[in-house]
This record gives sequence, structure tokens and C-alpha cells, in this order.
Amino acid sequence: MFYENWFSYLKDGVKLKDAVIPGSHNAGTYKMIPFAKCQSGSLYEQYKFGVRYFDTRFHMGLNGKAVFEHGIISGSPFEEGLADIRRMLQNNDSEFMIFALHYPKEEYLIGKIGRKYKRDFDYINDLFEKYIEPSKYALTDFDDISKLTLGDIRNSGKRYLLAFDDIGISRAVGGAVFAPWRSDWHGMKIHKFFDATLKFFEDAPENALFCYQTQRTPGVDTEEGLKNPITLERNVKMNFYRLTERIANENGLLSKVNIISGDFMTDSHTKINHILKLNLIKNNVKPEFEKLFYENVKV
Repeated sequence: MFYENWFSYLKDGVKLKDAVIPGSHNAGTYKMIPFAKCQSGSLYEQYKFGVRYFDTRFHMGLNGKAVFEHGIISGSPFEEGLADIRRMLQNNDSEFMIFALHYPKEEYLIGKIGRKYKRDFDYINDLFEKYIEPSKYALTDFDDISKLTLGDIRNSGKRYLLAFDDIGISRAVGGAVFAPWRSDWHGMKIHKFFDATLKFFEDAPENALFCYQTQRTPGVDTEEGLKNPITLERNVKMNFYRLTERIANENGLLSKVNIISGDFMTDSHTKINHILKLNLIKNNVKPEFEKLFYENVKV
């Protein structure tokens, strides 16, 4: 039960941007082909493992229904993921989630060859209201997200944040999450990848949540070449402790760390534990739960 309730063990006075939150990159790809698949568990399974930030990408399928997507690859019905979120909300009322929404205007395979996607915001908003009731649960009433504490969120009764940098999705908030990514850095060999991407912390904004993406990205023009994500993930998981140790010990990184996302977050608790452990180091955990927290995240 620890991983389903860990958010409740953090102090009321901790700011949301100072909490250290496990996230999943391309959260809805769990049923896709190997070269598009970045997660092996459903959104609900990711939640049970401790994930509280979900990078959710969807587009309109050929049948007029929304589906999860990764580039031009389509996956399972988007409603399947919304049903999972509803289960999260029903599971208990102690947890808070962040959903970073990506709803493309168009996708191309090579150059301008590909397909354009229709957008239907009325349909999407109706789906959201049917499954997860943003009018009741979405957090929108704040002036500056960087000042928002966990106590503020708990007192509001809100359960999640919809982050979407575009108009159209009801009760979504633009500019809430800064999640930098560079194809050249994310395609590097493992140790060079860590060295390069930790520089993203230098530009972490003061007035937004910061998502540090730890997945590596395959490509013909990268050092790693064209490999499927699970192959690239093996070295990330084996060396993940080095990454969190650097965040904990290098000047200035610990104060800026917030969301740490990656691929295949349900394959084991290894990465989740290294991420959550940073909450202990940052003194985010309520004193009465420090022992429980330590016993569960020790690695």
C-alpha cells in the first residue's frame, strides 16, 4: 500500500514544485509495438507503482475515437486510460496526479509525408467529464503554481492538474510544466547522457513545475542508433543510482529537482525508489512517516 499512498506522507508545507515525483514518459504506450512502446504497465499499474506524473499523448483515430499515440503510431483507446484515472481517483483521496496532455494538430512521417489529425475538443471534453470530472477535481484556482503547497492542494479537494499548452481542453492549465528535451542529448551513450541532460537543471524555471526526462531516445542520427526503447532502458536502470546520487550531491540540483520521468516505470521499483528517496534527503517527509518511507524506498 505504500506506493499507492506515498504522496500523503509528505508535509503540508512542501511546495508542489519541491516535491520529488516519479513520472512516466509516453504513459499510454503499453500496448504498442516494441519501437513505439515506452511503458509495460497500464496507467493504473503505473499509479500503483508510485507514478504521479503521466505524459499522456493521444490523437483521433481513423474511426473517429481518441487513441493513445506515439508519433504516427496508434495504441489502445484513450477511454481505457481515462477509466484507469477514474480508478486512481476512486482508490483513495490522498494522492495528487499531474497529467501532461499532448494532442497534436498534425503528425508527419518524413518531411511533409504523413497524415493530419482532426481535433475535436467537444468530444475530448465530454470524455473527460464522463470519466474524471474536471469540473470537480481539476486544479485551476491558483495564481502562481510555484507557491502552491501540498496543504493548499489537500484543502482544495482537487485531485489532479491537467497541463496543456493550448486552448480547447476545459480546465487545463498552460505553462504549468517545463519538460525540456533534446534529440542529440537524449540519444547519447549513458554517461554522456547524464552529463548533458543534467544541464537542464540550470534552466529550471522558478514559476513552473520542472520535469527532468531520463529516457533515452533512439534514432538513426544518434550515438545509440536505432534501437527499441526497452534496449536503451537497461543501461538507464542499471546506472540510475548514479544519476540520483549526483542530483543529491551536486551543487544546486537537489533544490531544483521536482518531477523525474522515464520509460518502463513498472518493470521494477528500482527507479521509483531512487526518485522517492530524494524526498527524504530534501526533508519533505512528515517525521512520523520517515521510518516507513525509508524502509520502503531503501535501495
